[in-house]
Amino acid sequence: MCGSCGSLALDTIESTGRGALFSWIVATHPGGEERIAALIELDEGVRFVSNLVGVERDDIEIGMRLAVEFQDMGDGLTLPQFRPTEPTGARA
Repeated sequence: MCGSCGSLALDTIESTGRGALFSWIVATHPGGEERIAALIELDEGVRFVSNLVGVERDDIEIGMRLAVEFQDMGDGLTLPQFRPTEPTGARA
């Protein structure tokens, strides 16, 4: 949905799959499994909701650079996930 006008019209763009972290939350699923849900601002200007992988909660920073990777979830489902492009950990 368009954040400005609320339109549900769809369009596509080609993307490099790189961007920066705009916002994030920790989503806790039944059974206690946690995922880091993120809003990524792609370099092309589009914001995209996905999961962060390969980073600890304490090392997440707004603006950190991310790149897409595709994860096979089984049963023919593949999802885009985003991983930091620079080392994290101990506030690297």
